[in-house]
Amino acid sequence: MKIRFPLFAKLLLWSLLHLIALFVIFGYLLHSQFGSFGSLLLPESARDRVQVMTRRLAGQLENAPFERWGELVRGEGRIQGMEFGLYNGRGEWIAGEERKIPADVFRAAFRRGHRPPEPRSNPEAARPLPPPPPHGGHGPHPESRRGEPRFPTTAFRSEGSYWLVVYLPHGRVFDQFERPVILVGEAGFLGGTPLLFNPRPWLLAGGGALLVSLITWMIMARHLTRPLSEMTRVAGQIAEGCFDVRVREGRMDELGQLAQSINRMARRIAGLLTGQKRFLGDVAHELCAPLARMELALGILEQKASGDDLQRVEDVREELTHMRMLVNELLRFSKASLAQKQISLERVPLAPLVSEAVRREKGREAAVAEIVPEGLVVEADPELLRRALANLVRNALRYAGAEGGIAVEARLDGPRVHIQVRDRGAGVPEEDLEKIFDPFYRVDQSRTAQTGGSGLGLAIVRSCIDSCGGSVTARNLRPRGFEVVITLAGSLPTVRKSGIFAPIQEGIAPFR
Repeated sequence: MKIRFPLFAKLLLWSLLHLIALFVIFGYLLHSQFGSFGSLLLPESARDRVQVMTRRLAGQLENAPFERWGELVRGEGRIQGMEFGLYNGRGEWIAGEERKIPADVFRAAFRRGHRPPEPRSNPEAARPLPPPPPHGGHGPHPESRRGEPRFPTTAFRSEGSYWLVVYLPHGRVFDQFERPVILVGEAGFLGGTPLLFNPRPWLLAGGGALLVSLITWMIMARHLTRPLSEMTRVAGQIAEGCFDVRVREGRMDELGQLAQSINRMARRIAGLLTGQKRFLGDVAHELCAPLARMELALGILEQKASGDDLQRVEDVREELTHMRMLVNELLRFSKASLAQKQISLERVPLAPLVSEAVRREKGREAAVAEIVPEGLVVEADPELLRRALANLVRNALRYAGAEGGIAVEARLDGPRVHIQVRDRGAGVPEEDLEKIFDPFYRVDQSRTAQTGGSGLGLAIVRSCIDSCGGSVTARNLRPRGFEVVITLAGSLPTVRKSGIFAPIQEGIAPFR
């Protein structure tokens, strides 16, 4: 037995897992980069690298003659990706790269009240401060005997650059200068030196988190939108009158319940419409017998009536004729609606079928143009297609016969054939185009049976074409006219031309 898992719970679970994953990654990177979260430019890992670098450089300076200090400081700067310079406590350059230190960095790093000195025009040729006395090979810094020294370190951002300030330890070599001896480094951008905050891991982490988030929510969105798309498609087909489509069931959440409801709705509507059409057909069939008896009685009465009575009998016969026409229309509509699952489609030559339908409906004076390529065939039931075309031609003749310009045209469009029935009448209001195929719907509700028919003509057309697996649409033409388009599966025969089989396309008029 499947356990019902609501969609809301799924969304909560997915969002919770997503947030947990992001918080774990974010916390791990924060801890590894910042440690105590006390500094941004100098996270814990960078501070450790600064201590190691400073300890190494201080040892090299203590064991090297003063003439090599500049070389050692610049070499360490190249290794660390910064430009290093040594300064005394008054901000006076000692060795390495002589930089113009920004005022805010100078005030924070050196004694208050001193202005940052301007760099010499030629630092290499400039005379440095007096060298320290010869070094006799002192041991490590006294503080290291108790443990590794921690060199005070700070970092700044000023004038578009990043500055690192490290206070070197006291010692015989450094004590000759005005203390403290300060190592100042400058970097043009973050990420170029391992001694400051490196944004690259954070960018990679952010990109990875974004990628994980996108993949996670894409999977979830796909999980939700795929059944919704299927339901939308099925609902659209149901709205078009195709009630045998179904949505896949199997989900145990709200979407699964919605799919089951849509399927039940389709079955229910299909049953109701089928019952309604069968009821109409049964009623129409049952009315045929009494109508026949009434016509027989009227015939007998007509022979015996005279004067005013004869006129009354003629009026009754006219009404009875309209009733028979309505009953016949109901029978045709019912048969066309119920025939979809009972008929088998066949390949029907279109040109002779169109000619027969037009010949049945047009009067002596009416002219209907037929533009159908020879050899064009469609997959349909001949009787249903003939009935649909006859109804369309009849409507065109009834409402636009006086305007002229009625045409039945067919063209091949890939695997589909479009059959157009056009006239030059006034058309129908745009808001009624979707309703004219509904049973008993008439554009002008004031029309009588003599002027507006029963309202079943186009409904029969749609039922016949639906039974043939096609579709039918209507539109108004510009500047004047009305057109109904039937679309069915079809093809043209092929002929051998230059060794290649090609469809016959001669005589096909462009779609207008």
